[in-house]
Amino acid sequence: MNIADAKHVGLAYADPAKARVMAYFRRLVADGYAEWQMLENGDIRLRFRSGETYLLAQTAVIRIA
Repeated sequence: MNIADAKHVGLAYADPAKARVMAYFRRLVADGYAEWQMLENGDIRLRFRSGETYLLAQTAVIRIA
């Protein structure tokens, strides 16, 4: 997912807390601290430069590496 796509992720969330968290993740991607990829099932894989990787699922954030 490129930075242009990143601007649109999280805008459709009805939950204000979730929208705020997604906005923070978008900022980390835009600033180059992380990259993310939309998976086929709609979840997002967020990978930081440090190697930490998270799965941003519909109702949970799971560290996978």
